[in-house]
Amino acid sequence: ILLEELVSLDLRLLSSLQKYLPEKEISPSLSPIPYLSHDDIIKMEKERELGRELISGGKAAFLTVAGGQGSRLGFKGLVIVKPDKRVLKKYYNTLAEWHKHELQLLNLNELPAETRDGKLISLEANIEIPEEVESVIAHGADGIGLYRSEFLFIRPNRFPTEEEQFQAYRSVLESLKGKSVTIRSLDLGGDKVIPGFNGINESNPILGWRAVRFCLSRPDIFKAQLRAMLRSSVYGNLKIMFPMISGIEELESILALLEETKDELTRR
Repeated sequence: ILLEELVSLDLRLLSSLQKYLPEKEISPSLSPIPYLSHDDIIKMEKERELGRELISGGKAAFLTVAGGQGSRLGFKGLVIVKPDKRVLKKYYNTLAEWHKHELQLLNLNELPAETRDGKLISLEANIEIPEEVESVIAHGADGIGLYRSEFLFIRPNRFPTEEEQFQAYRSVLESLKGKSVTIRSLDLGGDKVIPGFNGINESNPILGWRAVRFCLSRPDIFKAQLRAMLRSSVYGNLKIMFPMISGIEELESILALLEETKDELTRR
C-alpha cells in the first residue's frame, strides 16, 4: 500500500531510515512514500505494480501502527489495525460481494458503450507497459487510447534498442487484434528523468525542454523510435501521438523527420 503524502517526513529522512528496513519487503505491508515518480513506478516489480493498492493523504496516522500488528484494507480507504473475527467476517463478506459484482460487470464487457439516446462511446485504455494489455482485453476496452512509450526508456544506464521497442509495440498491436492503439512518442523530461539523461536547468521544466523538443534535439533517439513504430504498424491498427507541441514549426519538423524515416525504411 503506497502513501502519496506523508506529512513531516521528507525524502532525506526516509533515505536515512533505509538502512533499518529489511532487505526483502514483508508481504503484506505498508510502504510510506511521500512522492512516487515515474521512474520509481517502473522500477517496481511488474507483477506487483499492476493492481497495487494506494492510499493518499494519510498524514501521520500510519506512524502509530506498530510492527507486527495485523491490518486490513477496507473498500473505503480504511486500514483496520488488529481486526477481530467480527470485523474480518464483515470485510470478507464485502469482498465476496465485490467479486460477484465484478464478475457481473466482466460478463458485460463485450457490449457496446452506448448512451440511452443511442450514441456510441469509444472507451479506450491507457497503458505504460505491455503487461497491462491483458487487463485491457479482459475489461473489454475498444482499444488503447494512450500507450506511454517513455516507460520503455526508464531503465538503468541505457535507452532501449530499436529492436526492443519494435518487439514491445508489436506485442501490444498483435494482442489488440486490429483495435486502435495510439502510441505516444517519447515524453522525457519534466518529472520523467532517467539515468544518463541530462536535462536543462529550468524554472519550469514541465513546460520546457521535454517531449518533442528533446526528440528534435536527439534525432538519433527519435528516429530509432519512429522506425520501431513504423515497422510494428503492419501488425495492427497503429496511431502515433506527438506530445507537448508548442508551435507549427515543431509540428513541421516532426512530420519531416517522420517522412524521412519512412523513406529510409523503404530503402532498406
